[in-house]
Amino acid sequence: MNKIYSLLGIGLLSAATLSSCGEDAVVEETNQVLQQGKEQAYTTIASIQKYEATEESSSTRANVQENGRSFMWNTDDKVTVWNGTNGYDFTTVGYDDNDPSWNVEFSGNGSLTDGATVWGIYPKKESPTMENVFTFTLGDNMTQNLDKPELQNTMHMLAKGTVNGNTVTNLNFEHLTSLFQFNIKNLRPDSYKVVKVSVACDETIFPKTLTVLGEEKTYSDKVNSLTLNLSDMNVDKNGTSYGYLSFFPMPDMTKDTKLTFTLTVRKEGGADTEDIVKDVKTIGELYNEASAVAKDGYKYVAGKRYGVSFSLIAELGYEVTAPDNYLVKKNMGLINLASDPTIMSNAETVITLDTDLDWTAEETWMPIGTFAGTLDGNGKTITGLKINIENATTGFIVANSGTIKNLKIKDASLTGTMSSGSNVPVGAFAGTNTGKIEGCAIEGGSFIVPANCLYGGFVGQNNGTVSDCHIMNVSNFTCKSTGTNVGGIIGKNMGTLEGSYADNVTLTCKAGTIGGLVGWNNSGNAKIVGCYSLANIVLTGSVNSGLLAGGCNWTNVIASFAVGSITAPTGVNAARGGLVNQGGTINGCYSIPVFDNLTGNPNTGGIAGKSAGGINTTNCFYVSTDAAISPMAGSALAGVDKLAANSELVDKLSILNSNAQVAASGYEFVVNGGSNKDVVPLLVQKKK
Repeated sequence: MNKIYSLLGIGLLSAATLSSCGEDAVVEETNQVLQQGKEQAYTTIASIQKYEATEESSSTRANVQENGRSFMWNTDDKVTVWNGTNGYDFTTVGYDDNDPSWNVEFSGNGSLTDGATVWGIYPKKESPTMENVFTFTLGDNMTQNLDKPELQNTMHMLAKGTVNGNTVTNLNFEHLTSLFQFNIKNLRPDSYKVVKVSVACDETIFPKTLTVLGEEKTYSDKVNSLTLNLSDMNVDKNGTSYGYLSFFPMPDMTKDTKLTFTLTVRKEGGADTEDIVKDVKTIGELYNEASAVAKDGYKYVAGKRYGVSFSLIAELGYEVTAPDNYLVKKNMGLINLASDPTIMSNAETVITLDTDLDWTAEETWMPIGTFAGTLDGNGKTITGLKINIENATTGFIVANSGTIKNLKIKDASLTGTMSSGSNVPVGAFAGTNTGKIEGCAIEGGSFIVPANCLYGGFVGQNNGTVSDCHIMNVSNFTCKSTGTNVGGIIGKNMGTLEGSYADNVTLTCKAGTIGGLVGWNNSGNAKIVGCYSLANIVLTGSVNSGLLAGGCNWTNVIASFAVGSITAPTGVNAARGGLVNQGGTINGCYSIPVFDNLTGNPNTGGIAGKSAGGINTTNCFYVSTDAAISPMAGSALAGVDKLAANSELVDKLSILNSNAQVAASGYEFVVNGGSNKDVVPLLVQKKK
């Protein structure tokens, strides 16, 4: 219990005294027998207790103003004057809310005894009796209907005065309650409805009932949370709305008491889905340190206003988990990060997906210009990404010099026009890559290749490393225009492709150069290592094609294989290679190709379609029962053996793995024990 101190003989209490006793209301129990006088009209000047030197500027006055910074009387306020046995209603006289004041005249009819002590009670007490007149209650679930305070029933004050003729003097009200003011600012692009605000504590520190008896104050019916229902109060874009919640302060509340404030809102005109904003504060953080604080750390004092601010920030959709580290929670998070060139160009940036992202209903993706950090898909999937090609290098990222890893892009659309320029890089992951793309996947989707571009499922032009990636289950990968180099993974490779594959992919091409994995493996540094293609290629015109790579001029292909078909109409002069179209230094590889219509398509071979490009082969094999299929366009190739059956490849396992380039590559061939072993007798994997 808190003790209540007598006002008689003490005068105006100091701030220190008030704060140390919780700024308790003052009631004196008296044995005085009050003599009832004749009922008549009385007036009183009712004021609000002001505390000396407790703040930089006083804010302790009675009904709160809209700015929340000052308590003033309202025109419709009523108080009860209690003479010990009966209560009388007093109302304001000649008061104008447009000229607010804490010191206002009230009048009422009553039967009071001259010289007697009376008490003022705010708000007006309904049917007061000796048993209930000094009992005050608050609910734990309150309602505010307008964007202004409604405190007549929740803000309690108590005063003591003296009857002097027809006047009650010294009716100086002190607060029994404190006030939370919630400032709710909307920085989002839409209007919102505010549903409710709640405050909670781990301990039961909020009493619902306060009883004042003599010098004692008793708190009861304690709960650990309070809720203010705001009746879907509107808060417009860039607007601010306010909520007000009264509570009884008590010494159980110290400056270190931790409170959790929860704001619940709903987007106006949207679904019924509610959005939650939380804030955790200690009591010591909620009021200016210049205010009175007792030595025992009792921070909450009656009559004080404690501001709690909420901001509805335009939804970032991501969390900052550490400096330069971002955890993407929603589509908007990726959009917001991608639109910040400072973040994208920072080599220290780490972006991690926390969830799968569905882009099916989103607008066309706005490509990231330059990315230098790390994008970790974290095993998550982006579905339905739409990338539009508009006469420029493009992709999810235009130019990647960082690292993209562990990300799957599913059911993407990569299409558009290329009416000017030539060899323009286009890829779902990146237009150009000088960094790393590792452990990523493409599944399904639509890939329509325009003219004049280097077009890869993953990367248009690779000067970096693409490793442990795969593309699968794509049936609509189509090229109908000239001037293209097209690959299931890379359009033009000038770097390294390793440990990657294509499976159940059909590429259709009318013109240009195409490969199951790489369209054009070009430059002395380019290499394909430990890869395979199970793609099928459909040619409708004079196209240079290879099941693994279209062109491999003076480049390296090591420990790789291709199994699939390349079909072409009769007489279109298509060039088809079981592994590559032409060229390259090829070590320890095999192919199992299926070709049709050799008539009019003479450049067809089990390993290479054409002799150009400086081809050099060692320890290579292809399987074909067609006598017309030579290692390369009707001629032999040193280092290539033709086999009649798939099963014969198993006997060549040691030859493939003993190849010097294969042995040094970190990859090896193993016998396939899976369900497709009759079609693919040997697999390639990293050495264990």
